[in-house]
Amino acid sequence: MSSKFFKFWIRVRSLGVDLLITNEKIGQASSFFSQIGEGLCNYERSDLMLNVLLKANQNAKELNRVWEQAVEELMLEKETLITEIER
Repeated sequence: MSSKFFKFWIRVRSLGVDLLITNEKIGQASSFFSQIGEGLCNYERSDLMLNVLLKANQNAKELNRVWEQAVEELMLEKETLITEIER
């Protein structure tokens, strides 16, 4: 008899109910919980990656503000130099 079809009988005396559990159902449950574990791992990785990307985006915005300020200062200096040369 194949172990795949081997049946386990569990008698729950307090309820007076016979439960039939097959290896196939145990395998399905095991696979289900395995997939949940993998899903949780993927979720944690995604969450970590999202946090890293958000931090990188914040840093890029700050750097962009610094460059914009530098450009403004250089443009003012350029205008001042042009004005001085024209005098």
